[in-house]
Amino acid sequence: MCCVFNAHHLLLVDLFSVSIMLLLHVLPQQSFLTEAFIDATLLVTLISPTLYYFLFKPMVTHISERQQVEDMLLRNKEQQFKTMIRASLDSFWITNLQGRFVEVNNAYCQLMGYSLEELLHMGIADVKVTDDTQDISRNINRIIEKGSDRFETRHRCKDGRILDFMVSANYSDLNGGVIYCFLRDITEQNLMEDALLESEDKFRSMSTHTHDAMIMMDDSGNISFWNTAAEKIFGYSAREVMGKELHTFIAPAIYYDAFKKVFGHFRATGEGGMVGKTRELMALRKGGAEFPVELALSSLKLKNKWYAVGIVRDITERKQAEAMLHDNESRLIDMFEHLSSGVAIYRISPDLQNFTITSFNRAAEGIVNMRREELIGINVLDAFPGIKEFGLLDVFRRVFVSGKAEHFPVSFYQDGRISGWRENYVYKLPNGEIVAIFDDVTQEKQAEERMHHLAHYDALTGLPNRALFSDRLQQAIVTAKREKTRVALLFIDLDKFKPVNDNLGHDVGDLLLKEVAKRMRNCVRDADTVSRIGGDEFVILLPSIELRQHAMVVAEKILHAINLPFELAGNNIHISSSIGVAVYPEHGGDEKLLTKNTDLAMYHAKNNGRNNVQLFTPDMANE
Repeated sequence: MCCVFNAHHLLLVDLFSVSIMLLLHVLPQQSFLTEAFIDATLLVTLISPTLYYFLFKPMVTHISERQQVEDMLLRNKEQQFKTMIRASLDSFWITNLQGRFVEVNNAYCQLMGYSLEELLHMGIADVKVTDDTQDISRNINRIIEKGSDRFETRHRCKDGRILDFMVSANYSDLNGGVIYCFLRDITEQNLMEDALLESEDKFRSMSTHTHDAMIMMDDSGNISFWNTAAEKIFGYSAREVMGKELHTFIAPAIYYDAFKKVFGHFRATGEGGMVGKTRELMALRKGGAEFPVELALSSLKLKNKWYAVGIVRDITERKQAEAMLHDNESRLIDMFEHLSSGVAIYRISPDLQNFTITSFNRAAEGIVNMRREELIGINVLDAFPGIKEFGLLDVFRRVFVSGKAEHFPVSFYQDGRISGWRENYVYKLPNGEIVAIFDDVTQEKQAEERMHHLAHYDALTGLPNRALFSDRLQQAIVTAKREKTRVALLFIDLDKFKPVNDNLGHDVGDLLLKEVAKRMRNCVRDADTVSRIGGDEFVILLPSIELRQHAMVVAEKILHAINLPFELAGNNIHISSSIGVAVYPEHGGDEKLLTKNTDLAMYHAKNNGRNNVQLFTPDMANE
């Protein structure tokens, strides 16, 4: 139709032109300028319709159609970005300039215990732990002024728990001004830093199992500790860097002058502008390549010298995620492919029984130790037969039906080929496919269990330590009060232990303490607790006893057991013990008083010649 229309108009133009030419023949002779003007007018008249229909109109139509396509792609890209952010395992939110939430991802909802709908009716002031009502406004103004900022904050969960976050905020003037914030839960990191100050041994044990680099610098500026994660992140083995100047290997030259200015003050006081804070810096890998890191710096005093302890996290991926706000679709896909978390996509059959793998990223290949070519098109039950018992298929079905994303907490997976602790986050794509983002957290889980053991058990004897014993004593008192029973507490101090250490050495002393712990455990019930609280001092908890005489019988058994000779490392060793006994509720209605009176009874046994048992009496408190 368009071609017919154009031809029709061109025919009219041609007839009009012919008419003008005929008219020119009958007109009288004109001047040169007049004839030139008439010729130009005729030329424009002839070619204008042709230019319009064959050149300008198609160009205008093409530009309009291209703009429509670009608008559609932009809307699609924004939707994909929102889907990626909401599915991210890192927390993310967008607020307006009044601090009200306008976008919150599922990871933050899971951490805080609120639903998305609840948070979208809330603001930062509803979750932030602060006594200063102007603090939030100052933070927002600082972010607007600087364009971006990093800071630590504390948020209160719906159940009352308080979490520590490291916030990376960026300001955008779009939509009247909004603030994009990436948040990382650093509660465990802060607890880890506190634990480092308690014990160097615990520090070394934890550092072996963390993904963050843990580096210690001595008072000469040299590297004195370099964990396995530091080797992976920086590319240097511990042998290459131990005893060498730290800044020569991992710090860009631009930081060296500032370091020299403050290092003397740090050596003297353990203080500095970065101590106790977390900062983003640039670091050097082996070979000289710079990359972004997050450094949490603390100080540690060992043998009257100040050491710097740095926890370094490679934040290259996070920086790339922040750059996604301004990136194009192809880079988003590339980022998704290179996520450190495993990503698997499944197509579900209409009867919700078959889950066919349609996509698998590189990290997922590493976690399951299989190539994607072996998995694409395979039913997940055939590839991972343990997944049904694992419980993840039920999550797939619920998410498919409801459309609501779910976090599948850390659980143990095994199928005869692979095993380990896994954490999954499941959501539904607009096309109906199911996405599972998962991580292998086996090392973290094992490290957590080791940390828990170190925090609650004596390293030498394996007995509960003072903290765990105190918790069990409090529980026993609560139970006894409710059930109208008694709780007995025994305080045992070894007699003549110091000469063993002095004369035979600490190795033999340690063997003796372990053997004593074993004999004590053999004298009590499974429900009783034997604890070493330091040196040669032990306490025993006897819950739910009926008569105080029962406690005295156990004490006499222990006294006799320790009196028997110990054959250790070729030595025949004889020691004894002094034991104090107190009973709840007669000798104390709470942990503090009961412990105090047990201690008094033990010292009374010491003062009465040792190697005996004393039951607390009120007159002991008056002596």
